Amino acid sequence: MRNLLRLMMQLAIAGLLFICLAQTGARYLFGRTVRREVEALLAGLHAQTPATITEKEIAALPAPVQRWLHRAGVVDRQDPLAARICQRGSLRTGAQRPWLPFSAVEYYTTQRPGLVWHAQWPLAPLLLAEARDRYFRGRGHMLVKALSLFTMTDARGPEMDQGALVRYLNGIMWVPHAAITPYITWQAVDEHTARATIHYGAVTAAALFTFDAEGDCARMEAQRYRYEGNRFVLRRWSTVAEAHEEFQGIRIPVRGQAVWHLEEGEFPYVQIEVREIQYHVTAPC
Repeated sequence: MRNLLRLMMQLAIAGLLFICLAQTGARYLFGRTVRREVEALLAGLHAQTPATITEKEIAALPAPVQRWLHRAGVVDRQDPLAARICQRGSLRTGAQRPWLPFSAVEYYTTQRPGLVWHAQWPLAPLLLAEARDRYFRGRGHMLVKALSLFTMTDARGPEMDQGALVRYLNGIMWVPHAAITPYITWQAVDEHTARATIHYGAVTAAALFTFDAEGDCARMEAQRYRYEGNRFVLRRWSTVAEAHEEFQGIRIPVRGQAVWHLEEGEFPYVQIEVREIQYHVTAPC
């Protein structure tokens, strides 16, 4: 009996080692694929000359948007063309599910709307899930793998294109230089709110941005597709900024959350913190 238990223990340890080795190899391959996608996103940026954002360029924007861009510090600064945003936080997949810590890196471009978000979070001790959310050339794609090996989510199509474009629009909170690109138009709502509409490719998305009394961007709200059961449903989605700081002279939200507004009530599902942001990025780190 003792020998049988010892054998079972050895087999369990061997199995765990095999899983860890398989995950290590899969993480390398997943990371290599993401790196190539980031390289494609950033391709050609090193050869471009960034334009300087001037008072004249923002003069026709709604008053709250102008105040925000001044508050953010982008006026009389160059468009960075791309940024790398290092993040951490927690996420959950259901209202009754536990919060799981994650870390992520996002690459974001201004003149050609696009982003690549790469995140990891624990499934169990030594075991990770890995995700890549991408918006590139007008197409959205979410890929999530357990152990970086087994596909949990592989979502693409028109609804993902719309959802990814909404997410891109939300990203101007972190890269406010993108707010004046020709793809985005603004319409005043009141002294603290403006509607942004983005047209790119065959997809259009819109969102309401709310700015506080100091001019900081405080909230964004939009209609976004959410996958429920076996179909996509258009739901109200919002992000709320809870703190602001400066990175490289640009004032941005550094802590906040994302919320789905469902029939049964609000569902906060991501809590996020910006650890670092670098502008004028031309290659993956």
